[in-house]
Amino acid sequence: MSSYTGGIGRTYRDFPPPRRDSLRGPGKMPTTRSEQIAEYDRRECVYLQQGYTLAEQREHNLFRAKDTDGQVIAEARRMLRDIGFIAEVDAASIATDHVSLKLRASVPETAEAQRLLDAARAIWRRSEVQGNLASWALRGCYLGRWHWEAQRNDRDGLAYIVGHDPRELEVWRDGFGLVDVAILTTAKDRRPMRLDDNGQPATDLGTYILRRQITADEYVTFEDSTETDRQISRLGVVPVTTWDYTDLGKAMPGWCGQGYEAGLAIVDSSLTQIGVIGTRKGNPTLKGMGVDPGSGADLANIDAAVALPPGTDLQYLETSLQGLTVLVQTVSAVLDKQRTTTFEFLFTEAGAGASGLALSHRAAGFVAKMNPKRESFYRQLARSTSHAVAVELGRPWSEALDVFEVDGGEALPMDVEAVATLYLTLAESGFMSGRDVVLRLMALGLVPEQDPDDYLDAIQAIAREERIAEAAAVVQRTLAGEGAGEVEEEPIEV
Repeated sequence: MSSYTGGIGRTYRDFPPPRRDSLRGPGKMPTTRSEQIAEYDRRECVYLQQGYTLAEQREHNLFRAKDTDGQVIAEARRMLRDIGFIAEVDAASIATDHVSLKLRASVPETAEAQRLLDAARAIWRRSEVQGNLASWALRGCYLGRWHWEAQRNDRDGLAYIVGHDPRELEVWRDGFGLVDVAILTTAKDRRPMRLDDNGQPATDLGTYILRRQITADEYVTFEDSTETDRQISRLGVVPVTTWDYTDLGKAMPGWCGQGYEAGLAIVDSSLTQIGVIGTRKGNPTLKGMGVDPGSGADLANIDAAVALPPGTDLQYLETSLQGLTVLVQTVSAVLDKQRTTTFEFLFTEAGAGASGLALSHRAAGFVAKMNPKRESFYRQLARSTSHAVAVELGRPWSEALDVFEVDGGEALPMDVEAVATLYLTLAESGFMSGRDVVLRLMALGLVPEQDPDDYLDAIQAIAREERIAEAAAVVQRTLAGEGAGEVEEEPIEV
């Protein structure tokens, strides 16, 4: 992912991979850019439940059945979507329903800070960050990496936050971890699709390879091999941030299926083998001893009968099903072990059958696993937001603009009513400010998304008006009661 370009700084721990054969299977760590893209493609195929490649079949020694001519008639295929389930649970934990953007608690509440926050929220709205979060998180989980770039749109001149697939954007860092260069490579249509003179979609417009090199000083754009644009950058930094699902210290990050594939491949292979044996058992082969019934003999019917000469016999070659018990036991044992040691299966029927203490431990493990990933995701998105604000304002980026914080609430779904009650209790006890309570309630979806200070002022104003109105009503009732007492008082006769 990076090359050493100057200074000492940190060394990137991209050691040579262990010696393997030349197969492009999951056990071989990619070293070149083309191998990295192939690995990203393979991970996406795993999530999409596409078939095992020949290299993967050899890597995991999967089941393949051939006929007498050597033709493959059955091979292991992906039957369980465990890895897809893990990716979706992790993505849902990251891209919660109410991710909010706010100023960090350490940032003084000044007019300048509020102006930056207003600009950042406007960028989020036009970039549809809330709508894209689920897609960004999901693809980042099953690919293992995701990029964000702050761009200025040529049409309206405004700043946007754009997500990039790691197969299209490559980033180099220096020894201190700072981005030196980012190169975007993608296929583009020569112009947007139009209708031709006959009112039909014109699909033969052709494509070209767009390459854009981003440095701290300039943007250089090529269409195929022709330079088409060169612009000076005022930011002073490369406005690209990167999130890795798991940093392995290598050019290729870990992903949500890391360490789960081998066991799942055994299960898929065994299930495929069970299916083939079941099919073979249901369609046995007829064996003739001293007689040929002929291909036209209809012996598949239940009431079919055949007359045989003396000394001859017809039998079915049936596969023994005793071996299926071993396969079924293997599948059950591997699945149980895999899912017991994977925290995401807390939310399945396997978790429902566990004890309360076991569920508590697994929930704690899931939170411990996801919290660092969520914080890193939010931190990189907040940094990209500060880049976009710098682009919007047309000034160099500096740490003074890095004032934003992305909050996604809790890693595990909780009882909203209980959590809201807890926040209100803390506020009444003086352990939590009203502004923090409003922010937390916004994250829970109980309060509409808006400026927390304005919302708090409005709520307090309504409360003051209600208290004043109530006090006035009490006074009026008191005065009315005293007056009525004087009128209704009767003289006492002596």
